[in-house]
Amino acid sequence: MAIDTSFGTSPQSGLPQNNRVGDIDVFAVLHMMKKLKLAPDQMAALLGSKSGLAGISGTCGDMRDLTEAAAQGDSRSQLALDVFVYAIRHYLGAFLLELGGVDAITFSGGIGENSSEIRAGVLRDLSGFGIELDEDRNRALKGEGLISTERSTVKAMVVPANEEIVVARETVAVVERTHAAAHAMVQTA
Repeated sequence: MAIDTSFGTSPQSGLPQNNRVGDIDVFAVLHMMKKLKLAPDQMAALLGSKSGLAGISGTCGDMRDLTEAAAQGDSRSQLALDVFVYAIRHYLGAFLLELGGVDAITFSGGIGENSSEIRAGVLRDLSGFGIELDEDRNRALKGEGLISTERSTVKAMVVPANEEIVVARETVAVVERTHAAAHAMVQTA
């Protein structure tokens, strides 16, 4: 059962994404519209396709490119990475409080599975919450596995996303329900 999510009515809110803005003060949007003389559709296009990590970095929103550029000293790429990590930590903190703690934190999807730097940034200095990152494990991990220390009371791990298996399981469930409903209708007829 889901308790909360970082998304709002649209995927525009929550974490900043490749080119989507993420959480933003609504009055900042109104101010920008007035200052730049933008109509609502123009502002929506700006927020939905020219903002987020790409807007912050001034180049692109691809995490691999941002990480490489930041390592070469690009301050705007580093800022985009910092904003992304901050946003994740913001939600993680809110969810930890709402849930009264957690047993495990998982990283998944392209960034969660492949960026040890983002995982390290997210889990930095969280020992007060029982979360201790094993830096060596985190850097060395390829694929699925534990990245927290043995003494960490909250387990941190990487779990590869497998959308195909989720879709397959849901398809089987729908087919089984449909078959059962059709079978029940035949028996009552």
